[in-house]
Amino acid sequence: MMTKKLLTALVLTAGLMLPAGAWGKTSGDSAAFQNDSAMYAVSRVHGDTVVLRWSRRNFADGYEVSWGSSQNPADGRIIRLREKKLTSIRIRRLKNANSLRFRIRCYRITGGEKLVSPWIETEKQTRIAGFCDVKQTDIRAKKNSVVLSWKGRREKKGGGSGNYVVYRREKGESVWHAVGSVTDEGSSGQIRFTDTHPLKNRSAEYTVRHRQIFITTRPDRVDTGLQPAENAPSNQFLFRQGIQSDAAKKKTGGETDGGKRKGASADRQMKWEPGQRVTYLKKKGRALNVRALAGKKLWGYYTTQGACSDGNYVYMAFVLRRDNYRYAKIMKIRLRDLTCVRVSDRLAIGHANDMTYDPERGELITTACNKGTGSRLYVDRISASNLKHLTRTKIRIPDSVRGAGSARLRSVRGFSAVQYDGKSRRFYLKIWGQRAFFVLDRDFRIKSYFITPGVRQDVTAQGISMHKGKFLRAYSKAQSSDRNLVICSDGTGGKPKTVRLRVTGELESLFPVGEELYGTVHRRYRDCGGRDRVFSYIIRIDSKK
Repeated sequence: MMTKKLLTALVLTAGLMLPAGAWGKTSGDSAAFQNDSAMYAVSRVHGDTVVLRWSRRNFADGYEVSWGSSQNPADGRIIRLREKKLTSIRIRRLKNANSLRFRIRCYRITGGEKLVSPWIETEKQTRIAGFCDVKQTDIRAKKNSVVLSWKGRREKKGGGSGNYVVYRREKGESVWHAVGSVTDEGSSGQIRFTDTHPLKNRSAEYTVRHRQIFITTRPDRVDTGLQPAENAPSNQFLFRQGIQSDAAKKKTGGETDGGKRKGASADRQMKWEPGQRVTYLKKKGRALNVRALAGKKLWGYYTTQGACSDGNYVYMAFVLRRDNYRYAKIMKIRLRDLTCVRVSDRLAIGHANDMTYDPERGELITTACNKGTGSRLYVDRISASNLKHLTRTKIRIPDSVRGAGSARLRSVRGFSAVQYDGKSRRFYLKIWGQRAFFVLDRDFRIKSYFITPGVRQDVTAQGISMHKGKFLRAYSKAQSSDRNLVICSDGTGGKPKTVRLRVTGELESLFPVGEELYGTVHRRYRDCGGRDRVFSYIIRIDSKK
């Protein structure tokens, strides 16, 4: 009976739950560590489930989460999280969750001693807001500095001042550095930041992020540690213009010393389109067969399906051909050294035609067409850290969308592609067997739909992607060498352009990684002995020159 009365929680990551004070006193001089470990944390309560989010500290070895009653929050439970890159946690089955108080701190193990930061009590939010992009207005490169300016975002009533963080990534690097922060005292005018840090190279990219929630004891502090690419997703890059020397800018007809612009604009010069040439990712001098990285863990799962990336890892789905395509497995590949990090268990997610990465939730969103799923309309949500199935979200079609404009939307049998647009914070769902797309909000509620132009070729629709403001659709036809197409348009309503890739196989999906566009190819042929040989490749699609 006592066991049933204990407070239970379902934690979606590897953690250890202990009562408060179970580790005893903390040893070591933690004064310096505490001064450099300012954090901000928020919590959101929904029924018996609580979601906590906090700012990551790159120098910490893990985090500790505690909760207790409002009268005595220290007399409660503590969860120890050993994952350094973790920034959120979901706790379920909490009794009286609204009356609980949550705290978090980070720790570090040095020389056998444990250093901890002060407890930070989370602030309750009705809606957890992350980073929002800001509108670019001007960028100027001087002799020894770079000046960025943008229009401030007007804060809501009671929202406080605006806090902006400026990140920089030099040419050839895959990670972002925080180079400074700006605090806007409630105004909505022009904001300016000057970067005086020396550049190793003569070219760099900048991005500015706006923090809607910023709780810290040192608001002016800038975390100068390396920031991974996932902190600045590729679909939210700002200030794309490369920073070059003054002589190079004058030569290309850019900005002059007097501040006037000559020649074509930078946006027109850097207009991006996919090209026909592709490059296979190689390992040890040969094109990498991704399935071979997992060995026997993918035995029987021969068909390559959807894929996506968070900037550091690539996630690829492989479906089981028998059992009417009901089961699939997802493999997690580290891009740095092209090694297999993890292979999921058997997941009952259907055909897994396409998937996308949600950076705010840290989840993979997968779709399944009518094969193995019947007429059920849903998407599956999978944890990107441990590849565990979290939940299945049903997609409800409102009457205003079901009967609007076209009768074809009345018979929606499934979804064949999905993509998350970080700039508009919307999801795009392609209806299986049609040219129509649903537009969903963050809660997977349908807001509108649009219909794209058709393709006058005998091809099958595959995955979709958003890259540099372009809406990309992939098409293929079995194991062909001349019917792997990428249709590119400016946004969802621009004029489409068709690009025929020079690749043999079946183009399955498209996904961006930083400034590059990648795709996956399923290659199958029969050898001299009559056996089927199956390969899965990752290709990089070169830009049009």
